[in-house]
Amino acid sequence: MPKACEQCTAGRQKVEIGDEVSIKVPQKEADIVVVFDTALEKGLTVVTEIVNELRKDLRAQGVSDVQVVAIGFSSKDRYFSIYTTKGKLDFKGKFESLRGSGVPEEETVVTGNSEIDDFVEELKRGRQQNMEDLSLSPDARAFQKALNYPFRATATKTILAVRGSGIPYSLNPVSCL
Repeated sequence: MPKACEQCTAGRQKVEIGDEVSIKVPQKEADIVVVFDTALEKGLTVVTEIVNELRKDLRAQGVSDVQVVAIGFSSKDRYFSIYTTKGKLDFKGKFESLRGSGVPEEETVVTGNSEIDDFVEELKRGRQQNMEDLSLSPDARAFQKALNYPFRATATKTILAVRGSGIPYSLNPVSCL
Protein backbone atom coordinates (compact mmCIF):
# COMPACT_ATOMS: atom_id res chain seq x y z
CA MET A 1 0.00 0.00 0.00
CA PRO A 2 1.38 3.46 -0.83
CA LYS A 3 2.61 5.41 2.22
CA ALA A 4 0.22 8.26 1.40
CA CYS A 5 -2.70 5.85 1.94
CA GLU A 6 -1.43 4.53 5.28
CA GLN A 7 -2.70 7.46 7.31
CA CYS A 8 -5.35 10.11 7.15
CA THR A 9 -6.82 12.74 9.40
CA ALA A 10 -10.17 13.06 11.11
CA GLY A 11 -10.36 16.69 12.14
CA ARG A 12 -6.99 17.40 13.78
CA GLN A 13 -6.43 13.78 14.78
CA LYS A 14 -4.07 11.58 12.73
CA VAL A 15 -5.48 8.12 12.05
CA GLU A 16 -3.29 5.11 11.31
CA ILE A 17 -4.35 1.81 9.70
CA GLY A 18 -6.36 -0.23 12.20
CA ASP A 19 -7.17 2.75 14.44
CA GLU A 20 -10.77 3.39 15.36
CA VAL A 21 -12.08 6.92 15.25
CA SER A 22 -15.42 8.57 15.85
CA ILE A 23 -16.59 11.47 13.77
CA LYS A 24 -19.53 13.78 14.22
CA VAL A 25 -22.32 13.62 11.71
CA PRO A 26 -23.16 17.10 10.43
CA GLN A 27 -26.02 18.47 12.52
CA LYS A 28 -27.23 21.59 10.69
CA GLU A 29 -27.04 20.88 6.94
CA ALA A 30 -28.14 18.12 4.59
CA ASP A 31 -27.70 17.61 0.85
CA ILE A 32 -30.11 15.23 -0.88
CA VAL A 33 -29.64 14.29 -4.54
CA VAL A 34 -32.73 12.72 -6.11
CA VAL A 35 -32.16 10.79 -9.35
CA PHE A 36 -35.44 9.81 -10.99
CA ASP A 37 -36.95 8.47 -14.19
CA THR A 38 -39.16 11.14 -15.77
CA ALA A 39 -41.15 8.38 -17.49
CA LEU A 40 -42.83 7.70 -14.14
CA GLU A 41 -44.83 10.96 -14.53
CA LYS A 42 -47.69 10.75 -11.97
CA GLY A 43 -45.79 8.03 -10.08
CA LEU A 44 -43.32 10.74 -9.10
CA THR A 45 -45.90 11.94 -6.56
CA VAL A 46 -44.31 9.43 -4.19
CA VAL A 47 -40.91 11.10 -4.66
CA THR A 48 -42.41 14.50 -3.81
CA GLU A 49 -43.96 13.02 -0.67
CA ILE A 50 -40.69 11.32 0.36
CA VAL A 51 -38.67 14.52 -0.12
CA ASN A 52 -41.23 16.59 1.79
CA GLU A 53 -41.23 14.02 4.60
CA LEU A 54 -37.40 14.03 4.67
CA ARG A 55 -37.35 17.82 4.90
CA LYS A 56 -39.89 17.73 7.75
CA ASP A 57 -38.07 14.96 9.67
CA LEU A 58 -34.69 16.65 9.28
CA ARG A 59 -36.14 19.97 10.41
CA ALA A 60 -37.57 18.20 13.49
CA GLN A 61 -34.06 16.90 14.28
CA GLY A 62 -32.57 20.39 14.04
CA VAL A 63 -31.22 20.18 10.49
CA SER A 64 -32.36 23.55 9.24
CA ASP A 65 -30.51 23.82 5.90
CA VAL A 66 -31.71 21.07 3.54
CA GLN A 67 -30.85 21.32 -0.15
CA VAL A 68 -32.44 18.97 -2.68
CA VAL A 69 -30.93 18.48 -6.14
CA ALA A 70 -33.18 16.93 -8.81
CA ILE A 71 -31.60 14.93 -11.65
CA GLY A 72 -34.04 13.41 -14.14
CA PHE A 73 -33.45 10.94 -16.95
CA SER A 74 -35.49 9.12 -19.55
CA SER A 75 -34.56 6.21 -21.77
CA LYS A 76 -36.13 8.15 -24.65
CA ASP A 77 -33.83 11.15 -24.20
CA ARG A 78 -30.18 11.30 -25.09
CA TYR A 79 -29.17 13.33 -22.02
CA PHE A 80 -30.22 13.66 -18.38
CA SER A 81 -31.62 16.91 -16.96
CA ILE A 82 -30.81 18.86 -13.81
CA TYR A 83 -33.84 20.77 -12.53
CA THR A 84 -33.53 24.05 -10.67
CA THR A 85 -35.75 26.51 -8.83
CA LYS A 86 -35.18 30.12 -9.93
CA GLY A 87 -31.75 29.15 -11.26
CA LYS A 88 -30.59 27.56 -7.99
CA LEU A 89 -29.83 23.86 -7.64
CA ASP A 90 -31.93 23.64 -4.46
CA PHE A 91 -35.10 22.20 -6.04
CA LYS A 92 -38.38 23.20 -4.42
CA GLY A 93 -41.24 21.86 -6.45
CA LYS A 94 -43.29 18.85 -7.40
CA PHE A 95 -41.43 16.04 -9.11
CA GLU A 96 -44.56 14.79 -10.89
CA SER A 97 -44.70 18.01 -12.94
CA LEU A 98 -41.19 17.49 -14.34
CA ARG A 99 -40.72 16.17 -17.85
CA GLY A 100 -37.67 15.13 -19.78
CA SER A 101 -36.43 18.15 -21.67
CA GLY A 102 -33.53 16.54 -23.44
CA VAL A 103 -32.84 15.75 -27.05
CA PRO A 104 -34.86 12.65 -27.99
CA GLU A 105 -33.12 9.63 -29.44
CA GLU A 106 -33.16 9.56 -33.22
CA GLU A 107 -35.82 7.54 -34.97
CA THR A 108 -34.70 4.51 -36.96
CA VAL A 109 -34.87 4.98 -40.71
CA VAL A 110 -37.27 2.60 -42.47
CA THR A 111 -36.30 1.79 -46.05
CA GLY A 112 -39.05 -0.67 -46.91
CA ASN A 113 -36.47 -3.38 -47.62
CA SER A 114 -36.93 -5.96 -44.85
CA GLU A 115 -33.31 -7.17 -44.95
CA ILE A 116 -31.91 -3.65 -44.59
CA ASP A 117 -34.50 -2.70 -41.96
CA ASP A 118 -33.69 -5.84 -39.93
CA PHE A 119 -29.97 -5.07 -40.17
CA VAL A 120 -30.49 -1.45 -39.06
CA GLU A 121 -32.66 -2.62 -36.15
CA GLU A 122 -29.94 -5.10 -35.11
CA LEU A 123 -27.36 -2.29 -35.21
CA LYS A 124 -29.64 -0.16 -33.03
CA ARG A 125 -30.00 -2.96 -30.46
CA GLY A 126 -26.23 -3.48 -30.44
CA ARG A 127 -25.63 0.23 -29.94
CA GLN A 128 -28.11 0.30 -27.06
CA GLN A 129 -26.43 -2.70 -25.40
CA ASN A 130 -23.00 -1.10 -25.80
CA MET A 131 -24.28 2.14 -24.28
CA GLU A 132 -25.55 0.22 -21.25
CA ASP A 133 -22.38 -1.89 -20.96
CA LEU A 134 -20.14 1.20 -21.06
CA SER A 135 -22.36 3.20 -18.66
CA LEU A 136 -23.16 5.76 -21.33
CA SER A 137 -26.95 5.43 -21.19
CA PRO A 138 -28.90 8.43 -19.81
CA ASP A 139 -29.70 6.67 -16.52
CA ALA A 140 -26.09 5.57 -15.96
CA ARG A 141 -24.82 9.10 -16.63
CA ALA A 142 -27.45 10.54 -14.27
CA PHE A 143 -26.35 8.18 -11.50
CA GLN A 144 -22.69 9.03 -12.18
CA LYS A 145 -23.56 12.72 -11.89
CA ALA A 146 -25.21 12.06 -8.52
CA LEU A 147 -22.20 10.11 -7.26
CA ASN A 148 -19.86 12.91 -8.36
CA TYR A 149 -22.07 15.72 -7.05
CA PRO A 150 -20.07 18.36 -5.13
CA PHE A 151 -21.78 17.92 -1.77
CA ARG A 152 -21.13 20.59 0.83
CA ALA A 153 -18.35 19.45 3.14
CA THR A 154 -20.37 20.30 6.25
CA ALA A 155 -23.58 18.55 5.18
CA THR A 156 -25.05 15.10 5.65
CA LYS A 157 -25.11 13.47 2.20
CA THR A 158 -27.89 11.32 0.72
CA ILE A 159 -28.66 10.00 -2.77
CA LEU A 160 -32.21 8.84 -3.46
CA ALA A 161 -32.70 6.87 -6.70
CA VAL A 162 -36.08 6.14 -8.29
CA ARG A 163 -36.23 4.01 -11.46
CA GLY A 164 -39.21 3.26 -13.66
CA SER A 165 -37.84 -0.13 -14.72
CA GLY A 166 -35.45 -2.77 -13.48
CA ILE A 167 -31.71 -2.48 -13.68
CA PRO A 168 -30.55 -3.88 -17.03
CA TYR A 169 -28.50 -7.04 -16.84
CA SER A 170 -25.61 -7.49 -19.20
CA LEU A 171 -24.02 -10.76 -20.29
CA ASN A 172 -20.88 -8.80 -21.05
CA PRO A 173 -18.32 -9.58 -18.30
CA VAL A 174 -16.57 -6.20 -18.75
CA SER A 175 -19.75 -4.19 -18.31
CA CYS A 176 -19.13 -0.98 -16.36
CA LEU A 177 -22.33 -1.14 -14.34
